[in-house]
Amino acid sequence: MKAKTASVKTASKKTAVLRDADVPDKYGMTPAMYERLDKMTEEEIMANARSDPDNLPLEDRKRTGPGPRLVCIAKRIRWKLQMSQSEFAEAFNIPLGTLRDWEQYRRDPDQSAQAYLAVILHEPDAVRRALAEWARTGVMGAIETTES
Repeated sequence: MKAKTASVKTASKKTAVLRDADVPDKYGMTPAMYERLDKMTEEEIMANARSDPDNLPLEDRKRTGPGPRLVCIAKRIRWKLQMSQSEFAEAFNIPLGTLRDWEQYRRDPDQSAQAYLAVILHEPDAVRRALAEWARTGVMGAIETTES
């Protein structure tokens, strides 16, 4: 199989050929950059982000206008699980429009939704198993199996 290459113009106007490992993806990241990022802890990632004044994490940026400054808890949980909005909504049986409303601060999660999000944060696999059982047996079937 032939290796993928890309041509880029350098500052000296010469064309350099980059190997597959050097070609950035649509986010500007190369495989080597992803590998380095995967080896970092969350604390190291945040420390690096905070050391770059041009690219601070959202919660550390100064407000330039009205609106919330912090990132919604639902979005933080979704990011931690590395899921898209549609994946998160489908996996945890949350209407996509509701999730978007929470993340865009159009609505706040009510108390029961906040409790559900806390459970998802701490035990996402248990929630997935419970929802799969519920989908398989229905509400009454799930109740009967837990009582026996």
